[in-house]
Amino acid sequence: MLALALVPFSPLAARPASAASAVPGDPLTGSGAVTRSVLTAADLTSGAATGTVTNNAFALPAAAAAPTHTFEGRLTLNGVATAGGFRTIKDPYHYAATAALKHLPPVSIDLVQNGSHVIPAVRGLQITGSAYWNLIVEGGRAWNENGDGGRTRVSLPFALVERNANCVHNGLLSFLFDDSKISQVRYQITHETCEYFQFDMWGQIGATYSRHTVTGDTNLKNAYAAEVADRMPTKPISALSTDHPNAGIDTSAFGSGITASALSTYGVSYGGVNYVGACRTRQGAYPYCNQMVLPSYSLAKTMFAGVVLMRLTQVYGSSVPSQLIRDWVGEADTSDWTGVTFQDTANMATGNYSSSAFEADEAGSGMLAFFDAEAYGPKMTAALAFPHSAAPGTKWVYHSSDTFLLARAMQNYLVSKAGPGSDIYRWIRDQVLVPLHLSPDVLTTERTDNSATGQPFGGYGLFYTQDDIAKVSRFLNADGGKIGSVQMLDPTMLADAMQQNPANRGITTTADTTGKTYHYQDGLWARQFTSADDPVFTSPVHVPFMSGFGGITAAMLPNGATYYYFSDNNEFDWSAAAAQAYKLPATGGGDGAAGRARPASCSATAASRPGRRRRGRRATRSCPTRGSAVQRHMVRLDRRLRHHAHRQARAEGDDPGRLYPRPPGLLPAHRHRGDASRRPRHDDHRRAGLLRHRASAGHLVQHRRRARLHLAYLRPVGVRREDRHAALLRDGGLLVPDVVRHRRRVAEHQLSTPSRTCWAAGTAPAVTGAPPPGVRGGGRAGPVALHDVRPQLVHQHPRHRLRHGNTAVSAGAGENGAGCLPATENSAAQLLPVPPARWKDTGRPAAP
Repeated sequence: MLALALVPFSPLAARPASAASAVPGDPLTGSGAVTRSVLTAADLTSGAATGTVTNNAFALPAAAAAPTHTFEGRLTLNGVATAGGFRTIKDPYHYAATAALKHLPPVSIDLVQNGSHVIPAVRGLQITGSAYWNLIVEGGRAWNENGDGGRTRVSLPFALVERNANCVHNGLLSFLFDDSKISQVRYQITHETCEYFQFDMWGQIGATYSRHTVTGDTNLKNAYAAEVADRMPTKPISALSTDHPNAGIDTSAFGSGITASALSTYGVSYGGVNYVGACRTRQGAYPYCNQMVLPSYSLAKTMFAGVVLMRLTQVYGSSVPSQLIRDWVGEADTSDWTGVTFQDTANMATGNYSSSAFEADEAGSGMLAFFDAEAYGPKMTAALAFPHSAAPGTKWVYHSSDTFLLARAMQNYLVSKAGPGSDIYRWIRDQVLVPLHLSPDVLTTERTDNSATGQPFGGYGLFYTQDDIAKVSRFLNADGGKIGSVQMLDPTMLADAMQQNPANRGITTTADTTGKTYHYQDGLWARQFTSADDPVFTSPVHVPFMSGFGGITAAMLPNGATYYYFSDNNEFDWSAAAAQAYKLPATGGGDGAAGRARPASCSATAASRPGRRRRGRRATRSCPTRGSAVQRHMVRLDRRLRHHAHRQARAEGDDPGRLYPRPPGLLPAHRHRGDASRRPRHDDHRRAGLLRHRASAGHLVQHRRRARLHLAYLRPVGVRREDRHAALLRDGGLLVPDVVRHRRRVAEHQLSTPSRTCWAAGTAPAVTGAPPPGVRGGGRAGPVALHDVRPQLVHQHPRHRLRHGNTAVSAGAGENGAGCLPATENSAAQLLPVPPARWKDTGRPAAP
């Protein structure tokens, strides 16, 4: 007799009029002629699980036909607490001695179907109520096979997540169904990313299918279709060498140095493509490789805590990193935390530690108490238990507990700014993660008290897919913290953490067991590579990377490529892979090997111009340069401002070089490389204090923007040449409100002298509304340059406006015919330009 769970048939409620968008790749076009010897229809209806089977039995076959039935409702697995088999692979701490750990937690999930895709209604981490396991369910597939008796077959990937920890165990389940019944459900777990607890789990159990319309089903289907469409294009890792043949890449280096059985997955994100390796399990390739759940472990110190700190700084100002921990964490309001800032804590330099040896505290009993504590109170107590041993910001000691403190401090800081009810993880989710189109797996996090409303761990407890890692690393590296054209992260902090500022490499770590030291800043590690590591590094290269427990690395090379891998055998050998990835041409993010490995089109373009130097203007435009994107932007900005200043100086008989000399830190990328101390210096800049800004690309760019704005604002109101010179070279420059107040004083002073504002024939200003009293002249619209009868009041800036009550006369358009405004119509408001709306009173650009 077939073992089927019969449920009463209840017609589904009427569907909304709007149809769901199709998922890319649908519909299936196979014939259904599938030859199957494992997990046959008979196996799923009356068989029993005696062990794990090949993962291919759960995969969508090439000949799969489109599904004839649609699943919508709740799937509940019955008897999970005692069912199934278990085999230990690695268990040094004897977890398997607890019987409940050998079985699935309660599983009851709502599912909808869009074509051949089966979608769980709840995505990301689900709190199951189990004492040991939580759950993540991914999108699966539905299809028909000729041997299934007209029923539709479903396969779903899922993952068990250790409660209060970050270990992930990936599995699969499968069943048959039609409109009124469901077969038994076969499940198995044959893979994990977990250094200390590895096992196989399998079983076949009864299930219940409760048909009902799932709330928001159309939205769920559309969201999943968009999720699949938004994934980065993927290619096999072998395609990296064929796509870039001139780079000379040996793709066998990727994944090398890691025990094959411990390697979950790996890949290279480069040029908008995710070049991926296989997702290996003990039963062959994982059929849902792009949905394999991967734990963050300490990658969260960058991708959560570091990103949040940079975003808070971008939104609320440069004072955020200098906020004190004790001011925002009530439990830390003690003398041990005096002077410890957000920045110190993000840099693992609080000065509170027991041992300064490399990660000795992290592996000690104090940190074990922190990791074991699930409730907020005991976890915070353990985080604050380390004694004060050094001044803040002076000594690097790695503590996951410090990132927990930082996350709590940033949570309370956000509440003070955004109001009660704000949550730091939901805030960064909405601000950055959702706009990056990351998977739903990363939109939730583990928290204290095993609760969806607890305090986020901060330093671990996130979950990713291959696509998420590729997108986040591109966001930090090649995209410079921008989404589209909007700068989301503080550019100075990000440039420092990404090793784009030679003067600020971060705090130096203590030596590890091999004697190596690293740099650490805002949750990012950095390692220096030289020719001793590989000949491809002809000069020292600093590579920022994220690192996680057990053997997880995402190395973001300065040519825009990222090499990542997830493993669980405590292996961190990625030097060979980094050297191969560094051969790729630069796509952004800093100095790379592009000068040695140019694309074929670039070399051909340069070579096709006989007699022209490769570094000539045209060749440089078509070929990637070795300078960073920030440096190239600074050079362009510098040229524009110097050109404007020099033109003004020549008109006034001044020395152009004295008014705006070239600062040494902004020389073109192909000149004066190397130690900044060897670059030429100018006395004017030494006196002006600009040399100390040379160390920070962000400060230099900000200074140049201010200087350019001041030049435009100060010139029309008759400021003396010497005053303009001082304003341009002053450290930090004038703030915009100062400029506006100065303009108002000048304008009010000149109102005491009768004057008229006139225009020549053919250049009259366009008038919005009724013409102001006393205005003479008329004609059709045209360009205009307004001139006051006093030669110093020359209005040329496009933002200038003349105000006459409710009538605006714009300097951007005009009418034919000469005309003048009578002296009685002039006012301070008439003579002032409209300041840019994006500047606040602080002189900082407003947050996007």
